Amino acid sequence: MDWPAASSAPAGESGRDGVAGTAPSPRRVPRLAIACGYAGLLLVAGFGTAPWLGVAAGLALTGLIFLPGLRRGDPASLAASILAGTVFLLLGAGGAPRGWLDGLPVLINSALALLFGRTLADGREPLIACAIRAVEGPARLEVPGIASYARGLTGFWAVLFGAQALLAVVVLACRPGGWLDAAGLAAPELFRRGAWVTALHFGGLAVVAAALVGEYAFRRCWLRHVPHVPLPVFVLRLARAWPALLQSARAGTR
Repeated sequence: MDWPAASSAPAGESGRDGVAGTAPSPRRVPRLAIACGYAGLLLVAGFGTAPWLGVAAGLALTGLIFLPGLRRGDPASLAASILAGTVFLLLGAGGAPRGWLDGLPVLINSALALLFGRTLADGREPLIACAIRAVEGPARLEVPGIASYARGLTGFWAVLFGAQALLAVVVLACRPGGWLDAAGLAAPELFRRGAWVTALHFGGLAVVAAALVGEYAFRRCWLRHVPHVPLPVFVLRLARAWPALLQSARAGTR
């Protein structure tokens, strides 16, 4: 199967991402500075014991991820960055040198929820539809039921990642020694089990894997009139097309 070539940048934008022998675009300088700052802070935090170093790294990573949306004044990007930033600050206030790492599931799931959710806006192509176009060709979207299913599936992933981000916040608040304990409030017993802390980092991956398998099984039943490639083949093709998908998502938000 021939892979579609990435579309060329519009006139006047060919230098936006930078090419060999040219200086980075001024639009990319803040992100480059934040990326360098994050890498440096992460290195220092890995060997240091001061919790604020890790918090600074978490805040830098938050800015790196949400900066494009913040520069556009996107309310969803602002809300997600405030949520992740607040979590990092609260974790830093707890004083644990590596406590800031527990904020990463909130940040990652918030970013993924935003990535999927913002493509559901009017005038945008849902991210799953972009994936289908890149992996199986544009003709696939003309098959009855495919386009509407792609839109619904995009919404499903946005809700799933958003729910995981909120659940991570609840776990951080209710776990033993968490924010509710610090405030002298009683947390629900369900969330006080130590297994929740492990689930915070690894449970989300298991949920995503289970959702992928479950969705594939549901799709074969719901769209039984459509031939389907095996799940491993689709995932492999999706991985190959992922850079082009990210470029498409970025282009639609500029």
